[in-house]
Amino acid sequence: ALMQACSALPLYDQATPMRHFGTWRGACADPVVHLGERVLASDQEPRKGRMIGRALYPAVPSRAAPAETPARADDLDWIRRRLQRHWNWGGERDADILMGWIGQAALGQYPSWRTHMYLKGKHGSGKTTVTRVASALLGGMSTGVKNSTSAAAIRQTTNRMAVARVFDEAEADDSGAIGDVIALFRLMSDSEGAQVERGTSDHSGVRFELYGAGFLASIIPAAMTSADRSRFVILTLGEREDSASPADQALRLDELQRDAAGIGAGVWRRMLDLAPSRWDQTFRIYNGLVQSLGARARSGDTIGAILAGWDLMLHDAPLVDTETGEADMARLEEAKVLAQPLIHLSREAEEEGEGERCLRTIFAGMINKDHGGTITVAELIERMNENSGEPDRYDNRLIGRLGLRLLAGEAGRHEMFVANGNNPLLDRVLAGTRWRGGGHRAALETIADVRPSPGTVRVAGRAVRGLLVPARFLPGSEVPAGEGAPEEGKA
Repeated sequence: ALMQACSALPLYDQATPMRHFGTWRGACADPVVHLGERVLASDQEPRKGRMIGRALYPAVPSRAAPAETPARADDLDWIRRRLQRHWNWGGERDADILMGWIGQAALGQYPSWRTHMYLKGKHGSGKTTVTRVASALLGGMSTGVKNSTSAAAIRQTTNRMAVARVFDEAEADDSGAIGDVIALFRLMSDSEGAQVERGTSDHSGVRFELYGAGFLASIIPAAMTSADRSRFVILTLGEREDSASPADQALRLDELQRDAAGIGAGVWRRMLDLAPSRWDQTFRIYNGLVQSLGARARSGDTIGAILAGWDLMLHDAPLVDTETGEADMARLEEAKVLAQPLIHLSREAEEEGEGERCLRTIFAGMINKDHGGTITVAELIERMNENSGEPDRYDNRLIGRLGLRLLAGEAGRHEMFVANGNNPLLDRVLAGTRWRGGGHRAALETIADVRPSPGTVRVAGRAVRGLLVPARFLPGSEVPAGEGAPEEGKA
């Protein structure tokens, strides 16, 4: 009888979507939650065993489930306030942005657009603790904080999952591994996720399907293309100020991490409960709001998802009143305050050419000081730019290791010399990019007003040829915007 029943069914379609652990969008508004051995789905979903709608949800090893009781907005706001207070963020409301990312990431594949996060900060900025807090707040929807990875490892260990992938110490290196991870995350952004096929030795091939949001933290972000950058929100942490009582500070941070771990399952439950009635409309409104402020459609998606996550995480009442149909204007104004810095950064990224990206990557490079510690190229140049005349010899010697030299000039108006050819230390800074091996010259020559030096310049004890970069592109520049830039059509 069983064989007859099987023969009456059509052959199995290899293209049938296969969904493992995570949060998914089904045929109705309620999310489908795959917990491993159990699948939570609305009664409205057409279901035959593990076949829900047109997708198959096979049994896989179980992971942590959402809580029975959702997290309260007041409790999440208390975590947000502590996140903002205990770290030296680049923006006054960056903790709100982080909470928004967590909210949308907790929904896995459910949102039609997923935004990724890149957290950058120097040694001692506390980025590792922030990363752990973010992962803890996601509960079972996080893969946990990993310290190293590759795109291949992500494909193999999280195939067919709709979860957040969180990585600390995601530093650019000679292998280009993080660049590959960024490219994979870019593919995971939209509703279709990353659909990747790879050949196998038996010629059968293997298919990888990955969904969800990604989180990377590092000192030096890997170089991104414009397409990559449009899918990410980048937050910056400065060095933490010394505490009057380091022991008390450590206790407060430990308490915050415990609170985050304790409420993580409740965050997942909160987002599952609110998403059916609020997510789609809230995302559409914020997407439109961002575009009305002058951003492009892609930035509307990326920033709109963050704002929708922030709305559901920190506000119990819906953005649009269910009785009057009117949007909460005060909340929209607050959302504008959150969105403006992100829009500004997205515009810069859209307008940035390959030469500017190459230059920014060089400025982010880390240099070991002679007597211990590290410092970025940008910090050294900014420090030398503070004074007129010949720049500090020691600082120039440090950047000279990368083939760079700041030339004599007025304060804030120094030009920079960049040597041609291959430089092993510069290659390390440019790891994972096509600018390695002397390729930086071709990239920098695409910048308006960058020109060959008329003669050789002495760098690291050798007379070499290279390019001159105008002062307006350097950290600490006091050249007014537009001064020295070529007129339109005369580049």
